[in-house]
Amino acid sequence: MTRCADVETLMGRRIDGTAGPAENARLDAHLAACADCAALLAEETAIDEALAAHFGGAKPSTAFDAVLRQRIRGERRPVGGWIPDVLNAAGVLLVLVGAVPVALGWNGVTGIVVAATALAVGLYPLLLTTWAGDAGPGEPDPAP
Repeated sequence: MTRCADVETLMGRRIDGTAGPAENARLDAHLAACADCAALLAEETAIDEALAAHFGGAKPSTAFDAVLRQRIRGERRPVGGWIPDVLNAAGVLLVLVGAVPVALGWNGVTGIVVAATALAVGLYPLLLTTWAGDAGPGEPDPAP
């Protein structure tokens, strides 16, 4: 038996017309046993049909389209977004191939400490870009 929370996505896919036969069968099985979900699907279908009837032929005005296209053209695009990744990879490779073997050749604790430090220094920019990427895009620029 499928839980109600699990079929919410299936209901949306059915309304949008993107549900496959297996998804429809799973949804139908749940709806046969759950009156609440059947009522919810009927209500959402009615709302979707009413909106489609009201806004079915709606298109944005040419002025809106022109303003939107102008704003998109004016947005700054990242140039060479791959360059920091290549530089980070080169730095890590340089540390792994050069510094770590030399430091490990010193033997003992000193070699291990130097190797670990070199590796941390080589990975630091990579960590920073990863953390910055996780932070999200930030606030959008204010409208001119």
